[in-house]
Amino acid sequence: MTTYSTRSLLQCAAIAAAGGVLIILLGPVGTWVAVASAPLYAVVGSLNLLSPMVALRWTGLPWAATLTAFLAGLLSMSFSVLGLLLIPALVLPALAMDVVAMLVRPRGRALGVYAGAVAGGVVIFAISFVVIPAEIVTPALVVTLLVLRVAAYLGVMRLAGWIAAALERAGVRPSAPRARRPSSDRTRSEGGAA
Repeated sequence: MTTYSTRSLLQCAAIAAAGGVLIILLGPVGTWVAVASAPLYAVVGSLNLLSPMVALRWTGLPWAATLTAFLAGLLSMSFSVLGLLLIPALVLPALAMDVVAMLVRPRGRALGVYAGAVAGGVVIFAISFVVIPAEIVTPALVVTLLVLRVAAYLGVMRLAGWIAAALERAGVRPSAPRARRPSSDRTRSEGGAA
Protein backbone atom coordinates (compact mmCIF):
# COMPACT_ATOMS: atom_id res chain seq x y z
CA MET A 1 0.00 0.00 0.00
CA THR A 2 1.28 3.46 -0.90
CA THR A 3 1.66 6.02 1.83
CA TYR A 4 1.46 9.69 1.01
CA SER A 5 3.60 12.27 2.71
CA THR A 6 1.98 15.44 3.99
CA ARG A 7 3.89 17.29 1.29
CA SER A 8 2.40 15.06 -1.43
CA LEU A 9 -1.11 15.62 -0.12
CA LEU A 10 -0.55 19.38 0.03
CA GLN A 11 0.77 19.36 -3.53
CA CYS A 12 -2.34 17.54 -4.76
CA ALA A 13 -4.52 19.97 -2.77
CA ALA A 14 -2.76 22.98 -4.31
CA ILE A 15 -3.23 21.57 -7.80
CA ALA A 16 -6.88 20.84 -6.96
CA ALA A 17 -7.39 24.43 -5.75
CA ALA A 18 -6.05 25.77 -9.05
CA GLY A 19 -8.29 23.27 -10.87
CA GLY A 20 -11.30 24.36 -8.82
CA VAL A 21 -10.70 27.97 -9.83
CA LEU A 22 -10.43 26.90 -13.49
CA ILE A 23 -13.69 24.95 -13.23
CA ILE A 24 -15.44 27.96 -11.68
CA LEU A 25 -14.10 30.30 -14.38
CA LEU A 26 -15.08 27.90 -17.17
CA GLY A 27 -18.55 27.31 -15.68
CA PRO A 28 -20.48 30.10 -17.46
CA VAL A 29 -18.69 29.44 -20.76
CA GLY A 30 -19.24 25.69 -20.41
CA THR A 31 -22.95 26.13 -19.70
CA TRP A 32 -23.39 28.31 -22.77
CA VAL A 33 -21.34 25.97 -24.98
CA ALA A 34 -23.23 22.88 -23.72
CA VAL A 35 -26.53 24.44 -24.80
CA ALA A 36 -25.12 25.60 -28.13
CA SER A 37 -23.23 22.46 -29.20
CA ALA A 38 -22.63 19.09 -27.56
CA PRO A 39 -19.53 18.41 -29.75
CA LEU A 40 -17.97 21.77 -28.87
CA TYR A 41 -18.68 21.16 -25.18
CA ALA A 42 -16.88 17.80 -25.47
CA VAL A 43 -13.72 19.78 -26.16
CA VAL A 44 -14.22 22.74 -23.79
CA GLY A 45 -15.46 20.56 -20.91
CA SER A 46 -12.32 18.45 -21.08
CA LEU A 47 -10.36 21.30 -19.52
CA ASN A 48 -12.14 20.50 -16.23
CA LEU A 49 -9.79 17.51 -15.89
CA LEU A 50 -6.61 19.54 -16.38
CA SER A 51 -5.71 19.63 -12.68
CA PRO A 52 -6.08 15.86 -12.13
CA MET A 53 -3.95 15.29 -15.23
CA VAL A 54 -1.30 17.71 -13.94
CA ALA A 55 -1.30 15.85 -10.62
CA LEU A 56 -0.88 12.52 -12.42
CA ARG A 57 1.93 13.81 -14.65
CA TRP A 58 3.77 15.87 -12.06
CA THR A 59 3.57 13.82 -8.86
CA GLY A 60 3.47 10.35 -10.41
CA LEU A 61 1.68 9.11 -7.31
CA PRO A 62 -0.92 6.36 -7.56
CA TRP A 63 -4.42 7.83 -7.27
CA ALA A 64 -3.15 11.42 -7.54
CA ALA A 65 -5.62 12.22 -10.34
CA THR A 66 -8.55 10.77 -8.39
CA LEU A 67 -7.65 12.62 -5.19
CA THR A 68 -7.13 15.89 -7.05
CA ALA A 69 -10.39 15.52 -8.98
CA PHE A 70 -12.30 14.87 -5.76
CA LEU A 71 -10.82 17.92 -4.03
CA ALA A 72 -11.38 20.14 -7.08
CA GLY A 73 -14.99 18.95 -7.23
CA LEU A 74 -15.53 19.73 -3.55
CA LEU A 75 -14.10 23.21 -4.00
CA SER A 76 -16.11 24.09 -7.10
CA MET A 77 -19.42 22.21 -6.83
CA SER A 78 -21.20 25.13 -5.16
CA PHE A 79 -20.46 27.27 -8.22
CA SER A 80 -21.43 24.69 -10.85
CA VAL A 81 -24.83 24.06 -12.40
CA LEU A 82 -24.11 20.36 -11.81
CA GLY A 83 -23.80 20.86 -8.06
CA LEU A 84 -22.98 17.61 -6.27
CA LEU A 85 -23.00 15.74 -9.61
CA LEU A 86 -19.79 17.55 -10.49
CA ILE A 87 -17.85 15.24 -8.17
CA PRO A 88 -18.61 11.98 -10.03
CA ALA A 89 -18.23 13.82 -13.35
CA LEU A 90 -14.64 14.62 -12.32
CA VAL A 91 -13.76 11.59 -10.19
CA LEU A 92 -14.90 8.79 -12.53
CA PRO A 93 -12.72 9.84 -15.50
CA ALA A 94 -9.82 10.55 -13.12
CA LEU A 95 -10.24 7.12 -11.54
CA ALA A 96 -10.13 5.53 -15.01
CA MET A 97 -6.96 7.50 -15.78
CA ASP A 98 -5.28 6.39 -12.56
CA VAL A 99 -6.18 2.72 -12.98
CA VAL A 100 -5.11 2.50 -16.61
CA ALA A 101 -1.93 4.52 -16.01
CA MET A 102 -0.96 2.12 -13.20
CA LEU A 103 -1.71 -0.94 -15.34
CA VAL A 104 0.17 0.30 -18.41
CA ARG A 105 3.02 2.10 -16.60
CA PRO A 106 5.39 -0.92 -16.57
CA ARG A 107 5.34 -0.84 -20.38
CA GLY A 108 6.18 2.85 -20.52
CA ARG A 109 5.56 5.90 -18.40
CA ALA A 110 4.36 8.20 -21.17
CA LEU A 111 2.28 5.39 -22.65
CA GLY A 112 0.61 4.93 -19.25
CA VAL A 113 -0.55 8.53 -18.91
CA TYR A 114 -1.79 8.73 -22.50
CA ALA A 115 -3.59 5.38 -22.20
CA GLY A 116 -5.11 6.77 -19.01
CA ALA A 117 -6.28 9.84 -20.93
CA VAL A 118 -7.99 7.60 -23.50
CA ALA A 119 -9.72 5.69 -20.69
CA GLY A 120 -10.82 8.93 -19.04
CA GLY A 121 -12.17 10.19 -22.37
CA VAL A 122 -14.20 7.00 -22.86
CA VAL A 123 -15.62 7.25 -19.32
CA ILE A 124 -16.66 10.91 -19.70
CA PHE A 125 -18.11 10.05 -23.12
CA ALA A 126 -20.36 7.45 -21.48
CA ILE A 127 -21.29 9.79 -18.63
CA SER A 128 -22.22 12.60 -21.03
CA PHE A 129 -25.26 10.70 -22.27
CA VAL A 130 -26.88 11.19 -18.86
CA VAL A 131 -27.37 14.88 -19.70
CA ILE A 132 -27.69 14.84 -23.51
CA PRO A 133 -31.38 14.77 -24.52
CA ALA A 134 -32.25 11.43 -26.11
CA GLU A 135 -34.06 13.05 -29.04
CA ILE A 136 -30.85 14.61 -30.40
CA VAL A 137 -28.74 11.45 -30.13
CA THR A 138 -27.82 10.02 -33.53
CA PRO A 139 -25.13 7.53 -34.56
CA ALA A 140 -23.12 10.39 -36.08
CA LEU A 141 -23.31 12.36 -32.81
CA VAL A 142 -22.23 9.31 -30.80
CA VAL A 143 -19.16 8.73 -32.99
CA THR A 144 -18.32 12.44 -33.07
CA LEU A 145 -18.54 12.75 -29.29
CA LEU A 146 -16.38 9.67 -28.73
CA VAL A 147 -13.66 10.91 -31.07
CA LEU A 148 -13.77 14.45 -29.67
CA ARG A 149 -13.75 13.33 -26.02
CA VAL A 150 -10.76 11.03 -26.49
CA ALA A 151 -8.87 13.54 -28.65
CA ALA A 152 -9.56 16.37 -26.19
CA TYR A 153 -8.39 14.29 -23.23
CA LEU A 154 -5.19 13.42 -25.10
CA GLY A 155 -4.68 17.11 -25.84
CA VAL A 156 -5.32 18.11 -22.23
CA MET A 157 -2.89 15.40 -21.06
CA ARG A 158 -0.28 16.90 -23.36
CA LEU A 159 -0.99 20.35 -21.87
CA ALA A 160 -0.66 18.83 -18.39
CA GLY A 161 2.77 17.52 -19.41
CA TRP A 162 3.83 21.02 -20.44
CA ILE A 163 2.60 22.44 -17.14
CA ALA A 164 4.39 19.72 -15.15
CA ALA A 165 7.61 20.38 -17.08
CA ALA A 166 7.24 24.14 -16.49
CA LEU A 167 6.82 23.53 -12.76
CA GLU A 168 10.04 21.55 -12.70
CA ARG A 169 11.91 24.15 -14.76
CA ALA A 170 10.73 26.74 -12.23
CA GLY A 171 12.30 24.65 -9.48
CA VAL A 172 9.07 23.28 -8.01
CA ARG A 173 9.70 19.60 -7.36
CA PRO A 174 7.19 16.88 -6.53
CA SER A 175 7.83 14.83 -3.43
CA ALA A 176 7.60 11.51 -5.30
CA PRO A 177 10.87 9.90 -6.35
CA ARG A 178 11.63 10.51 -10.03
CA ALA A 179 11.83 6.78 -10.76
CA ARG A 180 8.16 6.32 -9.88
CA ARG A 181 6.89 9.21 -11.96
CA PRO A 182 4.80 8.38 -15.05
CA SER A 183 6.31 10.78 -17.55
CA SER A 184 10.07 11.24 -17.25
CA ASP A 185 10.24 11.86 -20.99
CA ARG A 186 8.16 15.01 -20.83
CA THR A 187 10.86 17.55 -20.12
CA ARG A 188 12.69 16.81 -23.34
CA SER A 189 9.77 15.92 -25.62
CA GLU A 190 7.17 18.38 -24.40
CA GLY A 191 8.82 21.18 -22.53
CA GLY A 192 12.51 21.09 -23.35
CA ALA A 193 12.63 22.46 -26.88
CA ALA A 194 10.82 25.69 -27.54
